[in-house]
Amino acid sequence: MSKTNVVDYRLICVSDSRGLQRYTARLANALAATDRMRLSVAGQAALMQLLGDNIEMMELPKGRRSPRTLLSVARALFGKKSTIIHYQGINLITLILLYIASRLGWRTVLTPHNVATHFPNRIYNAIKWRLWRGFDMVVLHTEAELELVPANLRERVAIIPHGEYAPTKQGNPASADIVEAVKTLGDYVIAPGYVRDDKNIDYLIANASLFKKIGMTLVVAGRNQSSFSSEQIATAGRYFDGFLTDADLEHLIANAAAVVLPYDKVSESGVLHQALSVGTPVIASDIPGFRERIREGDNGLFLEELSSASLEAALGKLAMIGFDCAKIRQEHLVAFSWDAIAEQLVEKLDERSLSHQ
Repeated sequence: MSKTNVVDYRLICVSDSRGLQRYTARLANALAATDRMRLSVAGQAALMQLLGDNIEMMELPKGRRSPRTLLSVARALFGKKSTIIHYQGINLITLILLYIASRLGWRTVLTPHNVATHFPNRIYNAIKWRLWRGFDMVVLHTEAELELVPANLRERVAIIPHGEYAPTKQGNPASADIVEAVKTLGDYVIAPGYVRDDKNIDYLIANASLFKKIGMTLVVAGRNQSSFSSEQIATAGRYFDGFLTDADLEHLIANAAAVVLPYDKVSESGVLHQALSVGTPVIASDIPGFRERIREGDNGLFLEELSSASLEAALGKLAMIGFDCAKIRQEHLVAFSWDAIAEQLVEKLDERSLSHQ
């Protein structure tokens, strides 16, 4: 295995998102553990607290769009001749600064959180591909995402799986309220994460009677960002509205019969990873992003269409198959462990000769 020839790698996360900070920290700790690069990380205080002692740290202030933050990001980008790996939490100004760094000779690697909706504004969409051509490598997570990229840009793309939300080895216990609630739910399926219309919450609400008919409870967990009131969602089953700690959400998912994701489209789903990493099978729409992660009858089931009949058929199969949850968990943690993801990233950097000379 080759030794990455590098003066310094700097991993930058501008986001104040708890999930993206956790993702960055886990990747950084795994990269440092490879002992194949000298690594520094720039991010907010919450991210710094998650890093190992062997990682150089540069703290960024809160407030992604403040002048002080902008100056700190510029210092993180240009203060040291580095190979810059920018993971998540990016905004348009930061993206342009990163592009300028690439034009000045810095080696730059970008990971957009989502190709289709990374920046839902006209300015970004008008210049997105032009900016991407300035980066040495763009990391995407699935072949489904790659299909959204222009053909003449695909050679710059490396496909490396997403490991966000894989459980930590030293997890905190779930709260007493969640533990007690799970005891009263009986057999249930769960739709976790932010509750939004594009996740087809209306489909689940419309089929509330189906869940009751077959003796299952629909559980919805997460902040409500949909056009439905929380009261409407609660009529369909049990609704845990608002922020849940990692431990509480993990406990709800781990004790569910399945996680149900009836999406219209997906690039890479953190919730899917969270489910499989604790051994819970997934019932999901039969669409490209999910096809790369779900094996029918092995770690999940597909909805042929968003209809009551298709949902009833999937729930019937769920009861008959008897999924091996321990096997699902073990196989997923091996394939999508942070150690495996870090090794893949380092190999791609070596393969493309992106180490800073």
